[in-house]
Amino acid sequence: MPAVRKKLDSRYWFGCFTLPDGRRAQRSTKSTNRREALQIAAEWEEAARRRYTEAQARRVLSDIHELVHGAPLASPTLAAYVTQWVSRKQGETSGVTSRHYEHTAKEFCEWLGDRAGQPIHYVTPGIVATWRDKTAAKSSPRTANNKLKVIRNLFQTAWRDGLIPENPAAKVQTLKAIEGQRRPFTLTELKTILDVASPEWRGMILAALYTGQRLKDIASLTWANVDLDRGEFRFATSKTGRPASDPDCPPAAPAYRNPTGGR
Repeated sequence: MPAVRKKLDSRYWFGCFTLPDGRRAQRSTKSTNRREALQIAAEWEEAARRRYTEAQARRVLSDIHELVHGAPLASPTLAAYVTQWVSRKQGETSGVTSRHYEHTAKEFCEWLGDRAGQPIHYVTPGIVATWRDKTAAKSSPRTANNKLKVIRNLFQTAWRDGLIPENPAAKVQTLKAIEGQRRPFTLTELKTILDVASPEWRGMILAALYTGQRLKDIASLTWANVDLDRGEFRFATSKTGRPASDPDCPPAAPAYRNPTGGR
């Protein structure tokens, strides 16, 4: 039989109800009204008695939320929330990262098909794990892990917004990378590449090698980014937009300073 009680350290009524296995449970109703709290406890016990499915349980919780707060429980579809989330990320991250987030989130929705039109809370760890495995099969474990991190971020934001009780993607483990799948070039391989590289490519390869910067950032360098007097590269990284300064690398200097015979 449902009942309510109060604890000394809380202003809310606690609902007491019986679980299907006969155990008694109690949860805070987040209500200071005894009658409302008793009605909530009765709804909980009825839900437990009927062993509601997730959809039915969600409907009961929505009714309780409306009883206490005057409005149904918010439950946007995954597709609608992705659109909102992508828009928010455009103002929170750099262009490259934002596009990566958008591409991955929309790819996840496309893979789900019609299920992307269901409320966001219907996404389970099993669904995310299946998508991770499909992604790895088409590309690589490393790529699948990177995309999984994006989906974790998506659902973590939804959790912070109070739309889901937990992050389903946080329960999905990353895949073990295959050893030897990606490795740095050996010295012999690097020499072979440099032997056949054009002067422009030779300069970019050596500059990337000695500065550790992304090849995209090296390829985007202009003379405005090179301070010959101080012997420095100065630029903003394409991924984060943060300013970076790297010392001139003497082994690469001849290639990028004199690629065609003139400075």
